[in-house]
Amino acid sequence: METRKINKAIYLVVEKYHRLFHLEVYGFSGGHGPGYAGFQVAANRCWSQGRPHANYQAPFGDGRQVLVTYFTNVGIPAWCAGEQLEFAGWGRQRTNSIVSWLEQHLTLLELFDLYKSEIASWRA
Repeated sequence: METRKINKAIYLVVEKYHRLFHLEVYGFSGGHGPGYAGFQVAANRCWSQGRPHANYQAPFGDGRQVLVTYFTNVGIPAWCAGEQLEFAGWGRQRTNSIVSWLEQHLTLLELFDLYKSEIASWRA
């Protein structure tokens, strides 16, 4: 039941930003968990430039982009954010609270700003 809440929150984030910015989600797994959800814009997909999913980082801020969450709990892995971020008690929260937490901790607005011209070209 709780993982459905995470999947629904991820879906709602993508639904909110897809039309305007062509936000996409892709799944991948690693050695430290059952699966991750990565976010990207269709105008600059991580695999279109030969970069492995886990090493996909854009050159803004401190060199990190926080665009990954888990499929099994609400959090951001330390390898992505520089520190482990977790939404304590998320299982008792409503989905809209999870969506708000993800929007607060993912660097989506910075991503959209970074690829503003590519997004405009992609939309055209």
